[in-house]
Amino acid sequence: MTISPPTRDRLEAPIVDLFLWPDSVQIELKSGALWMVERLAANAYHVFPGHGREDGDVAWPNIWVAPDMTLDETVGQIRRQVFENDGAE
Repeated sequence: MTISPPTRDRLEAPIVDLFLWPDSVQIELKSGALWMVERLAANAYHVFPGHGREDGDVAWPNIWVAPDMTLDETVGQIRRQVFENDGAE
């Protein structure tokens, strides 16, 4: 097994913290933006923003009106949110 070196994306990611759950990942960016990736099935995912409340809790309004995304589509969406617009919606 060969372990490849970290990619540019991993080295320069503006990610502050990751919270890993069995079927989801919560991402906190340096900009303060919060994102959730939720796995619904083997190749069905949702990506949606979180909203910080004044009391410090996070609301995850999972109101999904688009079709489920494949893994490739989900990775593309996360790359766009994290690297192209610094986490803004």
